[in-house]
Amino acid sequence: MKNHLGLLLAGTCTALAAGCGASEEALLEGPATTRASASVEDAAFTTLDYPGCEQDYSDHNTPVLYEGITTERKACSGETSTVFVNFLHEVPAGITLDLFQANSFGKFGLDDKLAQRAPLHLVKLDTFVNPWGVPITRYRISISYTLVESEYCRHATFSAAYQLATHCPELPTIRSPPQTDSLTPKTYAVYPFTVSSASNAGAHKFVAIPSVTSCSECHKPALGPTPEHVFEYRRTGTTPWSTITRGDYLAFEVTVASAGVYEFRSKGRLKPNGSYSSYSPVSVLYVP
Repeated sequence: MKNHLGLLLAGTCTALAAGCGASEEALLEGPATTRASASVEDAAFTTLDYPGCEQDYSDHNTPVLYEGITTERKACSGETSTVFVNFLHEVPAGITLDLFQANSFGKFGLDDKLAQRAPLHLVKLDTFVNPWGVPITRYRISISYTLVESEYCRHATFSAAYQLATHCPELPTIRSPPQTDSLTPKTYAVYPFTVSSASNAGAHKFVAIPSVTSCSECHKPALGPTPEHVFEYRRTGTTPWSTITRGDYLAFEVTVASAGVYEFRSKGRLKPNGSYSSYSPVSVLYVP
């Protein structure tokens, strides 16, 4: 039985039985025989004559959607900034992606500088059945790259792409189209919180303070400060988090039931569509 798999790839693999992969040099150079655009609507896809890896698939495509970038950074000179380039990639559920195989890698380059290998991050989001009746798994795939502040600030754009190995011999890798964009994220700015004890007169309290920087910044998130911060806390050793949602940048006081060591984390809305940043690292404080 002959099956077909249409994939958004940056090149055409014409010898699947023998296995074929992309060289690192070719990954950011664009497709050899098909055109791939930064615009999803304008992206090209290649239909492969695909045996199916013991799965029955029908004619369909598995698109790659560029979601933009987010940054984790120290705002003042001398610190580092980590850029995350984010994609959604839909893959037939019967195909397993292998993040730790040698043929899985990201590439990241600044302006016209030579691209370097960069870490890949893979998160499984959900599984659904597409209009062709094929179970599809949706992944968020991110390429991360850490730069010192001076390097981050003196460049305007980046290029990035990735390749992921699969368990399927007939389709050994999937690839993203090469993506070029501005280093200024089209998101809200999200700030972490610091905490300090405010206990007095027998009351167990702490103060949470958003760490809004006064340092000059480059590549500020284009949408300005986030309209919504989510601050969470719990006593160490317990499971549920207590949540406080804030729409301002003012410090606030929290009263807890008892003294002890408490854990804290926060996140913020990144985009108007309601997507949020990842949680900040968990910090701890003893509340007397």
